[in-house]
Amino acid sequence: MTSSTGKLLLYTALIILSLYFFVSGISVAASVLKPIAIAALLAMVLLPLSRKFEKWGVGRAITSLLSVLVSIVAVVVFFGVFAIQVHNVSEDWPEIRKNLEPGIERAQDYISEKTGLSTEEQVAYLQRKIPFAEAGDGDSGKSEGTQTEKSKEEQASESSSDEVDARTVGRVGTAMAGIFGFFGSFLLVFIYIFFFLMYRSKIKNSILLFLSEKKRAEGYKVLAASVKLSEDYLIGRLILISILAVVYSIGLSAFGVKNAIFISIFAAVLTLIPYVGNIIGFVLAFGMALFSGGGVWVFIGVAITFSVAQFVESYILEPFVVGDKVNLNPLITILVVVLGGAVWGIVGMVISIPLFGILKIACDHIPALSPIGYALGNEGMGNDEPNAIERFIGKLRDKFKK
Repeated sequence: MTSSTGKLLLYTALIILSLYFFVSGISVAASVLKPIAIAALLAMVLLPLSRKFEKWGVGRAITSLLSVLVSIVAVVVFFGVFAIQVHNVSEDWPEIRKNLEPGIERAQDYISEKTGLSTEEQVAYLQRKIPFAEAGDGDSGKSEGTQTEKSKEEQASESSSDEVDARTVGRVGTAMAGIFGFFGSFLLVFIYIFFFLMYRSKIKNSILLFLSEKKRAEGYKVLAASVKLSEDYLIGRLILISILAVVYSIGLSAFGVKNAIFISIFAAVLTLIPYVGNIIGFVLAFGMALFSGGGVWVFIGVAITFSVAQFVESYILEPFVVGDKVNLNPLITILVVVLGGAVWGIVGMVISIPLFGILKIACDHIPALSPIGYALGNEGMGNDEPNAIERFIGKLRDKFKK
């Protein structure tokens, strides 16, 4: 084995080990790092608002606080509207359940016909009260089993009540801990946003100090481009979500889908997750139409609404509202979303795209890492020429501009 081959294997092993420990580390420290990452991205979104306040002669501390208050109000309003829609869905649950019962009964009859399991045995199996092997033994042991079960229930009645109380207390404690943890992280995000906006010059200069004086100008360009990318991408996405929510609401309401606003908001927010979000939103709308007892035209309406919205998003809103801000190719986009979901769950799926967009910018400006930047981007994919639909949309846009 030559020395060059040995060095290559050594460097490859070190890179793999470094990536493994890096991913493991950020997974373990997710509870600490996720609020910081979310706050950093939201601070970039709020940066133009903070700068506008500063142009009016307001101090940076006050502008940072005002920006945070505006973001809190926006989040509270969004969750308030969403909570109202969830309440409306809960009120319709008895009707949904009534529409579900015939389908469940048909499924139980089909299972009973194919397996010989009665409805009661199926329910008991699903509740894990009896093993599957004992569920299909037939009618011979039913009477004996019934007497035995009754005697066991009588003997265990006193101890079971204590166990239920203990489990209830444990569940309540777990729920309360989860609620306090959520609100703690929620509050922590806005505290981080305030300090990121307040000390943004300090943070920027601290990063630039790692570079030599000759490379600081280039480093400043990378930081400016990274902030601009996150700002444009996230603001564009928020505008896109708002427009899609309106389009979905109009379409689903016109075709008589119940709880159309709830489905529309949820489906629009899911577009933050590329490709997967649109599919989940469509399945949710289709399922709600099915559970609410909608007819054939309701299902057709759901398909038409999502098809039109997908067309509008892909060919009108995406290029003109969001634009090609991140410049990641589709394969990398899917991979980073899956990786983000595996490491940080939904938060990782949402923030992975802008984070890798920033990584691409850094790689493009560092000669040694330019191959990584090329691999992440759309360069050389042969998609520079617009297709027929894109040319048609472009002509319409040019006519409106005249």
